[in-house]
Amino acid sequence: MGGNRRIRFPCLNLSIENFNVEIGGMDYGFDINGILGMDYLVQTNSNIDLHQMLLNLKF
Repeated sequence: MGGNRRIRFPCLNLSIENFNVEIGGMDYGFDINGILGMDYLVQTNSNIDLHQMLLNLKF
């Protein structure tokens, strides 16, 4: 199971239409729900504050 899909992607109070997602199993040795990639972060105009460990979204 896996592959690419184009979907309506609601995440962090934002919704992106026709967004390409990669679907597949991930086993990193700890629980994880998913990974937000640079394509999502750029499209949502996000800013990552590594010092404070915050993800800021600029709507």
